[in-house]
Amino acid sequence: MQRQSATAVLSILILTAGCLTTLAIRPRAQSPFAAQDPAETHSGQVEFLVRMVSVREAKFLRASPLDASARLIPCHGCSARRTESLVELRASSSDVIAGQSSGTASVTLVGAWRICSDSGRIVNSSERAVLTAELDHVDLTLAVPEEEYVARVLASEASNFRSDEALKAMAVAVRTYAVRFRGRHHTQGFDFCDSTHCQALRLGSVPPRFHAAAQSTAGQLLWYGGSPASTYYFLDCGGTTEAAGQDWPERSTPYLVAHADPYCVLHGRADWTASLTHDEITQALAELKIQTPAAWSAITIVSHRPSGRVRLLKISGATRLLISASRFRLAVNRAMGEKIRSDLYEVSEREGQFVFHGYGAGHGIGLCQKGADVMGISGKTYREILAFYYPGTILGTTSPEADATHQISQSISKR
Repeated sequence: MQRQSATAVLSILILTAGCLTTLAIRPRAQSPFAAQDPAETHSGQVEFLVRMVSVREAKFLRASPLDASARLIPCHGCSARRTESLVELRASSSDVIAGQSSGTASVTLVGAWRICSDSGRIVNSSERAVLTAELDHVDLTLAVPEEEYVARVLASEASNFRSDEALKAMAVAVRTYAVRFRGRHHTQGFDFCDSTHCQALRLGSVPPRFHAAAQSTAGQLLWYGGSPASTYYFLDCGGTTEAAGQDWPERSTPYLVAHADPYCVLHGRADWTASLTHDEITQALAELKIQTPAAWSAITIVSHRPSGRVRLLKISGATRLLISASRFRLAVNRAMGEKIRSDLYEVSEREGQFVFHGYGAGHGIGLCQKGADVMGISGKTYREILAFYYPGTILGTTSPEADATHQISQSISKR
């Protein structure tokens, strides 16, 4: 006998004229985006598929049409239909279907909708939205046009910028990063998540200045060697940026090098302190499956990188554990929040706790947001800011190599 398996069931509750109708849709193996090229919108502009991990724990999502543009596509292959109805999606494992493996089901919303989760999170969406029911939660994925994506990321990642020129530089960095790393989550059916794992994206209304920064640089990318550059950025370098090869050897490149940043520290360095107990450190490392030595009692710095950041730490006890500073920071911050803000620190022991005192925030690779903002306030243009943080890259809407090839081709064709 073939074993039965629980299958996610998408329940669409449609409330119209006081009558409640339930439409249950079985899972389909095909992606909800498979009916069309996810790279292009109808206007020919690039779209990015963004999974809203900020509503990841939702058990249901409720969508209300905001105006006459609202359309509902209840299943893959179905036609869009106008609706003024409330749509509610729930995940359920109560239905058992013989011979089918567990799967997903989805519904697509087009036009203006307000989408609410059971946690109280609200998304006003004018983008194409796909709501997917899993066994224990409901996912929300938005198809966001390129320049809207840039503006929404700016509103989240650069909300405190004072300089418009620095905002323009960030817009180019955000756009280039998105084009360069598009499909980062392709095995899961989307391009990016909306967290800092990719680029944080604002769900609410976006102030005009962020749209202005996106539109004034529309389509512009940084190029290197014929490809979009890896335009990493971070909050505060503490006076010195880091070389990509120090943290990520496979990503070493001439335009991501360590160099002094006088703009970041023009008005002084902002320091931070984190005090951690023995048990907190042990537990944080254990969550990354890193076992600390028995009866350990000391943490010391073994070596530094050329930028001054800590390279290697030693945890000493019955034996000793050597661990990279970046991995240690990852473990602590994943378990306890942003306690250790950078690898630019000293460590000491005080009253039974390990005290980390340092400067800066983030990995230090690429554009320093604090320094970029100061550069803009000081009168530097966004082009000068980008040249300072990504030396050797070329700004343009197309690859310089492609332009050169096109010019050569035109020259030959005229002969």
